[in-house]
Amino acid sequence: MHMNSQRFEKETDSEILVRRVLGESLMSGGSVRHRNDWSLAMIFETLKTDGVSRATEAAQHLVKIHPNLVDSLVKLYAIIKNEYGSSAMGKEIAYIYSTMKRNQMESLIDISQTPPMHTTSWMLKRVGEMVDQTAGVVRATQLGLMKYKPVLLLSDKKELSNSAFWPYLADAFEIISDPKDAQAFRAQPIVPRLDTYMMHFNDEIFGHASEYEAPLFQLLHQNGFSKQTFNLKSCTESVAQSFLKKYGLGSDDIFTTLHVREEGYVDSSAHSGRNLNPHHFQSSIDYLIKQGVKVVRIGHPKMTPLKEQSGFVDLTRSDRPSEVDIYLCAKNWFYFGSSSGPYSLANHFGRPSLLIDYYPFGTARPNCFHVPRSFRENKRSAILSFSDLREMDLQTVWSSNVYTKRCIETIGMTESQIRNAVLDILLIGPENLSAPDDVPQALESSCVIEDFNVLFSRRELVVF
Repeated sequence: MHMNSQRFEKETDSEILVRRVLGESLMSGGSVRHRNDWSLAMIFETLKTDGVSRATEAAQHLVKIHPNLVDSLVKLYAIIKNEYGSSAMGKEIAYIYSTMKRNQMESLIDISQTPPMHTTSWMLKRVGEMVDQTAGVVRATQLGLMKYKPVLLLSDKKELSNSAFWPYLADAFEIISDPKDAQAFRAQPIVPRLDTYMMHFNDEIFGHASEYEAPLFQLLHQNGFSKQTFNLKSCTESVAQSFLKKYGLGSDDIFTTLHVREEGYVDSSAHSGRNLNPHHFQSSIDYLIKQGVKVVRIGHPKMTPLKEQSGFVDLTRSDRPSEVDIYLCAKNWFYFGSSSGPYSLANHFGRPSLLIDYYPFGTARPNCFHVPRSFRENKRSAILSFSDLREMDLQTVWSSNVYTKRCIETIGMTESQIRNAVLDILLIGPENLSAPDDVPQALESSCVIEDFNVLFSRRELVVF
């Protein structure tokens, strides 16, 4: 009895709360579901009453007592980032989750000598997630963090947001497409599991791809790896070039790939702030064409029509092979527009990008020229600087719901501002974005260089 009293006296308030609410005994069946609900409710109550630090402590103690509860942290992470709006707590939860999942996977691999089974198959329905998460596996393999090639259970190319990405998936994963083989693999007594939604490369580089890309890029460079994750395959190139000939786009043409996110593909209130007005890009399109650069627009059929003209190829209403979008993102002079799914293709195929109304600034990547979204607290207030947004804990929060709840207004870029950004990237040279130290004079007047050679436009922005 005295020993128990001693033990409890050493516990923090968070530890006592977790133990009293959840207990230390094993649970099963409906008890597990209720326990998971209680755990999330307890963390959010702590968040409201005691703040981010104490809520994070509670989450740590939670998974320490019940390691199987680690999966519930994914839901917690999404709510913290997309509804509550805390970059700091999101990062802490991502660290706890990604570290535990990696340790669990590696322990089971050592025991079973079996490759891990990929578990976040929902990524296949989103172009950006599919590309970024596959790239994470490629990089982990390059860095020697994957003992075996992970297994992806995938029976049909129709399950992919872009079916032509299959051969690139096959380079990263051992794809099992036969249902009987898939069932046999699942039926093993011990199957290690790989979650690519939040990965752990080291104690400084972890979490969702949107947050680890910049430091991971630097780590790969330091270890002699290419900035380019994927190389364009001949099977992609031949299909795309054959299709694009009828639109007058030859293999030697200089072109930029334009994608301006609009409603009609993945819609929710949280994503609404990422949509842009394509008409604001018209002046930039006209200018690029006058400079001899063709502009090829990709997207979905519900997008707003733009002016027809020679040099402008609008494929949004075209029934095109899936290879075309991959090719256009992998072979352009630079990608131009929204930081949406096609941008991830361009980024991982090593192409530079000009990103308009980019936010949140804390998720920016190298090899891009970012023109950040501007925010203010009301119509009379000054533009919020990056330092202001950091103090508000919003540096990696992208959800429109959070900004609306905090009464933070967004100021979209005008047509002339977007055109100025095009002038800037042409002055810098898209090919110089991945090595900004080589062009200091051009960059000094138009760019702010942050950590990991991430570039932001100076124009009409209070950065610090």
